[in-house]
Amino acid sequence: MRKLTISLLLMVAVVSAQEIYGEWIAQRTGEILKLSEDGSYMWGSSVGNFWIEEGSILFRDALTNDIQSYALGFAGDVMQFTDYWMGARTLFVRKGSPAENLPPTILEDVESVSPPLAEKDGVWLREEDTELAFEVLHFIIGEFLSEEEGSQLVDAWIAEFKAAPAEFKAQIGELASARDELYRTPAPWEVGKLRRRLLSEIYKESKDLPTGEQSAFIRAVYRHLEVLAFNEKETPALTDRDLEAYLDYVTFLITLSTGKPTAWPQAQRNSVASRIVSEFPTYPLAKREFLCSAQVLLGYFGYAWDEADAAERGRIAKGMLGDAAASDVDYGMLAPGVSVTTAKGKMDDATLAALAKLLAMDHKAAMKTWAEGRSWPYYYEILTP
Repeated sequence: MRKLTISLLLMVAVVSAQEIYGEWIAQRTGEILKLSEDGSYMWGSSVGNFWIEEGSILFRDALTNDIQSYALGFAGDVMQFTDYWMGARTLFVRKGSPAENLPPTILEDVESVSPPLAEKDGVWLREEDTELAFEVLHFIIGEFLSEEEGSQLVDAWIAEFKAAPAEFKAQIGELASARDELYRTPAPWEVGKLRRRLLSEIYKESKDLPTGEQSAFIRAVYRHLEVLAFNEKETPALTDRDLEAYLDYVTFLITLSTGKPTAWPQAQRNSVASRIVSEFPTYPLAKREFLCSAQVLLGYFGYAWDEADAAERGRIAKGMLGDAAASDVDYGMLAPGVSVTTAKGKMDDATLAALAKLLAMDHKAAMKTWAEGRSWPYYYEILTP
């Protein structure tokens, strides 16, 4: 029985919410955890909602709105939560199941929800730690890593952990806090603000370090994006990905103002991009913040546009552009997308005039038309890279 119980808990399985509905008893304290089919929970004095996400179980307290996340291990009538920050484990048995009769020593011998990747000085690095780090990394860079790069990054993390296990686990705890904050923050501007803060902290920490002295996480960030401009005082970092997203966003606004897809020569687009980078330090703070959040905001705008019918799209266009929005246009046929041509030449004068106005407009204020008054899903529900 002892060997069977341990091997089951060490298996990392895809767990559905349906499998864990019911009442559970904390093995050490006797505290009751009730998980209901409607997604609500009761755990001691805390009540709220719970959900499962990529090997984690998350609880949002209805009173404080705080979110707690744990690595989830599951084996039918035995369940284990592992705190990402401290590594503390809480073991549960299903109420009324045969697992209630298991000797406590059997459950106490279970070390992990998954086999450890490494151990040093009594500290364990587990797959749940690296998965969490990947989750935050994907949020920052806006794309998934290849399987090969992901495997190489795990090897690098294992080496860093062995060199300084306590410090590495503390960094995992900081990433867990950032991930939990992301789940508490469905509003587009606030999600963009979180990413700006993380990027700025990364850049401030690493900008004066040789590549060889940067952490593996930071090196992975820089393999996928480049910081083009940085303001030390207000600390927004402009990346190439955000600049490209901003130009895509503005290009679609040109389409909304002309009523037809917009194409511009790559050389001209590059010229506009260079000018934005050089002028970036002189922009008002709100404009710098929008630019540095463009990758996130364009994704949210695309979601809002896709969810809207033709009439709602027309209201969004007119709310953002006013009289500059095209009239007698079937907005249902327009969708965000960019057409860049390598042909020589320039945009026509009318399109250039529209571009100049759109580059100068207050995009943070204009986004209220589509961003406010809407119940947003969480980031990972609509913007998974």
